[in-house]
Amino acid sequence: MFHHFHDNKMYPNSPGSLNKNQLRKIIKFIGRENIITPKDFIFRLQTNNLKNKICFTFDDALRCQYDIAQKVLDEFNIKAFYFIQTSIFDKKKDFSEIYRFFRNNFYKNVNKFYKDFKLIIFQTTRKNYEEFIYKNKDLIKQKKKLYPFYTTQDVEFRLLRDNFLNEKEYKKIMLEMFKIKKFNYKKIIKKIFLNKSQIKKLSDTGNIVGLHSHSHTFNFDNLSLRIQENDYKKNNRILKSIINSKINSACYPGGKLNRYSLKILKKLKIQCSFIDNFKKNKLYSKKNDYLLVPREDSSNIIKLI
Repeated sequence: MFHHFHDNKMYPNSPGSLNKNQLRKIIKFIGRENIITPKDFIFRLQTNNLKNKICFTFDDALRCQYDIAQKVLDEFNIKAFYFIQTSIFDKKKDFSEIYRFFRNNFYKNVNKFYKDFKLIIFQTTRKNYEEFIYKNKDLIKQKKKLYPFYTTQDVEFRLLRDNFLNEKEYKKIMLEMFKIKKFNYKKIIKKIFLNKSQIKKLSDTGNIVGLHSHSHTFNFDNLSLRIQENDYKKNNRILKSIINSKINSACYPGGKLNRYSLKILKKLKIQCSFIDNFKKNKLYSKKNDYLLVPREDSSNIIKLI
């Protein structure tokens, strides 16, 4: 599972990102002969024949994947899954990557961002975030074990963002921080996300483009069946129009899903959908295991090399 890449030019180094050489090292560490195409992966998944075989997946429609990672994949003739949230083509955009760009480019380090973020939580909401963090100290430890590449500060931030604040509160806080730092997010959107022609080219050259929801909203698993279904259907409709082909794969926005998500993807005839870690999901059963395919984060792999 890959997300961000850096070249220290157009794309600065940031927590969790990789450069070209690190991607090459991962490929050599795994062994090129063990990396199969997405089409072959789906076939082997259906025939229970995946032993020692790996596929690559890229989430979030990031331009750096196309400009940096794809060039390395071409060197090794590797094809991959690309999971695309289609709100990037709407006026109401997915702000998660814009937020990430902001904290990595307008702060010397991420901990300074976290400090300001907590201060503005109190100023704008008057909520006691310290009490919330204390009450969830055991959950923070659990998250650290599950995602060892995150620092304690990283986990606290994600809990505050996803469980302490609602989406409107979070956006209000971030826009206030934009204002303080004089950050115009509209100017950098094209630098962050793939465009339609790039997505079409990925599909035309043997990669598989898959669903990642339309909105990519936080806490997607808290949404009703109707809202989730409309969201995935819109995602499916837009992607089909871009690549002029059926969509047969998916992964869940932010790794968030519930029983509705599985029902919807089955209805959309998805043949393969990925979760974000190797811990067995509580929804797992032999009937839906093809919709709960586990992945290893590239940040964990690079630590082994």
